[in-house]
Amino acid sequence: MNGKPQSLGYALGHERTYEAQSSSTQGILDFTGGEQQSHESNLLRNKGGGKLSMKQTPIALSVLLIGLSGNLYGQGQLVLNNIPNTSTSTSATSNGLFWLSTGGAPVLINQDFNAAFYAGTDSSSLSLISTILLNNGTGLGDNAGGPGTFGDPSGAIYTFQSLTSVFVEIQAWTGNFNSYAAAVSASAPAAQSPIFRNPLGVPPASPADLEGMPAMVLGSVPEPSTFALVGLGGLCALVFLRRHKNNRLPC
Repeated sequence: MNGKPQSLGYALGHERTYEAQSSSTQGILDFTGGEQQSHESNLLRNKGGGKLSMKQTPIALSVLLIGLSGNLYGQGQLVLNNIPNTSTSTSATSNGLFWLSTGGAPVLINQDFNAAFYAGTDSSSLSLISTILLNNGTGLGDNAGGPGTFGDPSGAIYTFQSLTSVFVEIQAWTGNFNSYAAAVSASAPAAQSPIFRNPLGVPPASPADLEGMPAMVLGSVPEPSTFALVGLGGLCALVFLRRHKNNRLPC
């Protein structure tokens, strides 16, 4: 399932289950060379050529199964965190940070804020995977990584049916609003990213961060109705000027 949060500690916390299953395991098949080869002997030997202890065997099997499950089902993982990003440009197209503009030059945001994350393997069909809000406490501490950063306080890991990348869109806003739309309606500082492609981490590697995100500058965003009024005003002005010009032409 796309975007389903998981915890790597889940598999490691079930050592007894894997220990019970290991007694009936006949070996893991390797098809990379075109032949079926048993790796049971490799799992039961350490680097010194000895056998693994009864306590080490289920742990080794757990780690191996975590890695195999990610590759077998084509699953990559993502965390909602841009803390490692370092670009100090407000126009960065990747490795970006969050900025705040309240009338002057944008500065790296230095306060907790709200965010909604949409993601999916199809750029034309993204699903909401998380909304993190200040007014319900889920966003408290999300800027603790330093100015310009966001880190999901829950630490949730999101899994997708892809081994390479996923498409992501981010909405961010300040204040005690429940949604990006509500913040925009109230003229609160807000921003919405374009859809961008973000790498995924494949177990046993760590989940990927939001390294593909562009810089986002939170500022006042005109409502769609404002754009419509501006457009209508421009059209009226154009019609008036044309009529005025025609009236001045000689008969």
